[in-house]
Amino acid sequence: MLQYEKLGSTNGIKSIANDIVKNHLNNPAIAPHFQNMEITPDELKHTATMFFIAGTGRPNNYQGRDMLATHKRHEYLGIGIYGRVR
Repeated sequence: MLQYEKLGSTNGIKSIANDIVKNHLNNPAIAPHFQNMEITPDELKHTATMFFIAGTGRPNNYQGRDMLATHKRHEYLGIGIYGRVR
């Protein structure tokens, strides 16, 4: 069984992604990094859903940045994941 299926397929992953985005946007330590987004929160939720679906074994048309590229800009703040992953 794919991780995709274990997480509840598209609806389950969508729920997880929505919760993650909501929690990020409501977290006072993280929310400021989303102030100048070029997309709406709903678009971010959709992008996160597609990213997680692709990463859990289900093909889709995700064309966004990978996790390292997305968080690299936060490296200078000491909160980026780039240095921790390598």
